[in-house]
Amino acid sequence: MPTYTERSHPEYRAEHDAPDTSPSLEQQLMAVAVQIDNHRQIMRPVPSDRAWARAWPALGSAKTWAKIMDGDFSEMSVAAKLPDYRGVLAALAAQMQSHGKEVLYDDLGGAQEVALAALRLMHHTGKDRLILIEGGSGSGKTSSLDLLESGGGVGSVMFRMEADESWKSLRVALKSILSKMGTAEDSIPASTGDRMSLLITVVRRKGRIFLVVDEAHHVTGAILNLFKTLLNQTDLLLIVAGMKTLLQKLRAASSEEAKQLIYNRLFEKITLAGPDADGTRDFFARRLAVPATWSAATCESIAAASVHCGHWSYLRRTLDQLRNSGIHDPNDADLCGAAQKAALEIA
Repeated sequence: MPTYTERSHPEYRAEHDAPDTSPSLEQQLMAVAVQIDNHRQIMRPVPSDRAWARAWPALGSAKTWAKIMDGDFSEMSVAAKLPDYRGVLAALAAQMQSHGKEVLYDDLGGAQEVALAALRLMHHTGKDRLILIEGGSGSGKTSSLDLLESGGGVGSVMFRMEADESWKSLRVALKSILSKMGTAEDSIPASTGDRMSLLITVVRRKGRIFLVVDEAHHVTGAILNLFKTLLNQTDLLLIVAGMKTLLQKLRAASSEEAKQLIYNRLFEKITLAGPDADGTRDFFARRLAVPATWSAATCESIAAASVHCGHWSYLRRTLDQLRNSGIHDPNDADLCGAAQKAALEIA
């Protein structure tokens, strides 16, 4: 049987007259807006209020966004605006989480250098149409190509492949490239010479396209000659990426083929050295969705350690340590401690 308490009773007054300490709708909206602005502040360059409102229409106009950031909620329905802002924040968080573990950002040094070289090559004429990308494991070769393939401002059709041990055979490499370009397997000739002729015909038909070969340290002198032939006889644009030390061995083993290709057909060589201090700061800031406030010395220390521990993958592991420790706004000690712990695990 239910019981009732008189309003005058002390227990009723303690229960019902206590001040409400839960955040108001205005406070909640302001808190969400600040988190959204954290995402804006870690972009390079930082978008203006107008550009930000255009990018995320649910924020309302640039004027509305500015008012909310100033704590001015006059002439607006806070209850209606709060779900919209929560939706934008969720979308921003999902957008960041959708990036692969090794993905870079298009304004970080290595990725930007690759994208700009590809854009310049698109408007270049002549037979020097090879971009060579060298770097150690984890330096950002594959990630830079990921960004290039996903857009990167390059409008040409791109066929991207990954060489492997089987590419020591010219016949196998020709079949792999033909298949990637859409040739049905039962239409690929058996002989190496016929495959070469067919590939030249296919590339000519497709016009000015990009062929991107990752892990190119697996290729042989015969494949280098294949690249040279394609550059000589078609309008192909070629990007070749591989580990620097192994490419050096390849050039030593196939010196004449390498000289003809690199000295006569090279448009640009890009050597990726992994993150520097600025790249380190931006990487952590973006992945943690907080403005970068830690010192240059800390970033320089972490970047220097990454050289011997996997470059960008070292930063990712350091970031994992931060997250596992529940750190979302790290200071110098937190970062250095996590970096040292990651270095011990990687070593």
